Amino acid sequence: MEFLTFDGKEDPLEWLNHYEQYFRGQHTVEDDKVWLASYHLKRAAHTWYFMVERDCATVTWPQFKELCNERFGPPLRTNPLGELARLCFRIAVDDYQELFSSLLCHTSLLAPNQQVQLFMVGLPERIKIDIELMNPQNLQQTSQLTRAYKCRSQVIDGAPQQQ
Repeated sequence: MEFLTFDGKEDPLEWLNHYEQYFRGQHTVEDDKVWLASYHLKRAAHTWYFMVERDCATVTWPQFKELCNERFGPPLRTNPLGELARLCFRIAVDDYQELFSSLLCHTSLLAPNQQVQLFMVGLPERIKIDIELMNPQNLQQTSQLTRAYKCRSQVIDGAPQQQ
């Protein structure tokens, strides 16, 4: 099994989630989680962990994740839901969906209809109206409809069709 390394240059959420999945699948004992993950830290992240280890006698896995997110996570940690609500569609559909998902991962748990509503609030009106009429029940349906209606609006607007 390949272990991802983390150097502190990007949001640690994906890296931490990778280890969460591994620990769950391998039934890793709680006492081994921090050691195993910290072994795969590089550069700035490794230096940061050296200081954490020096300053704290023992760090649990939940504490490690929190400290890692505080140090290397995006600065939006104070109000991730607000950032999500202000997200506007100014980029390609795939980029909007990726950015929305990234922000969504940092919020507290939201109901599927809340996720749909937050996603749609940032869409252009010509796409949003069509999607609202379809009444999607979850974010996956909404994303699929967004891609379809974006393609349709490009055809209607006279943009060349992509094969």
